[in-house]
Amino acid sequence: MHAIERITDRITLVLLTIGIWSGRKKLRAEDLKLGTEVPPEDLVSLGSKRVCDPEAIKVFHRLKKQAERVCLGGGMRFLGGYAIPEDRTETVAAELDALGETFAKERANFVAGYGEAIEDWIALHPQWEAAIRKAVDPASVVDSRLAFGYQLYRIAPAENAGSLAEQVEGLGDTLFGEVARIARELDKSFVGRDALSQRALSTFRRVAEKLGCLAFVDYRVQPVLDSLSDWLALVPGKGPVTGNNVSHAKNRTNRRWYPNLQTVRVLKDGEPRRVRVCTQCIKGNKIAKAG
Repeated sequence: MHAIERITDRITLVLLTIGIWSGRKKLRAEDLKLGTEVPPEDLVSLGSKRVCDPEAIKVFHRLKKQAERVCLGGGMRFLGGYAIPEDRTETVAAELDALGETFAKERANFVAGYGEAIEDWIALHPQWEAAIRKAVDPASVVDSRLAFGYQLYRIAPAENAGSLAEQVEGLGDTLFGEVARIARELDKSFVGRDALSQRALSTFRRVAEKLGCLAFVDYRVQPVLDSLSDWLALVPGKGPVTGNNVSHAKNRTNRRWYPNLQTVRVLKDGEPRRVRVCTQCIKGNKIAKAG
């Protein structure tokens, strides 16, 4: 029991309760109008029909994904929710509160323009107007199905905690599994390239931060974190950034921005040396110049 509490005392369980109206209704035989035109794919798919433009509700899915990323930034999936370190609870709660406010504003805007959105969707599919109108939910129902909330819990194991010990012991495997998934997503950053982008490096730094927050859940985490931190310490904090110049005519041309590096004399291991450093480091007094 003490082994479980050693970990549970240091984590907070976050449960997200986010509801999103699907904008879909079950497809019925009479909707197909057998013997007439086949419904378009943007209206009918997977045994259901859309009664609203899916683009109009994408914002709610995006906010849900952002909430999940907030919880996963320094935490991991656990007991149907997310386990986050206790010292990150206030930060996570503040970020979720901000997302909740944005969700509420988007919900109010969507519900206010709900009738117009339905009419616009019908205008795109006039031959299916009857089927769409028959399936439309009242705005009050749509409003009730759009919800954003979260709950924070402290875990206090009972004397007979069931399989909780196994769940807690598996946190290390869960953490490594999530890090492995992030690593797989980085494949495109390496294939056919002789240099890493700053975006890819920021992902490595994010992984290091995640491991640092949760190193207490498994003894295997700290050695991996130490190795990753040592490697990141050798990587320059700045580097070229690639992008596009965009003209007024929306023409795009490739461009590469380079950091502003200057050659200065610094003291390294007690010896003066010439190195190239960014101007931000010079202004921030992050280097010791040689006299």
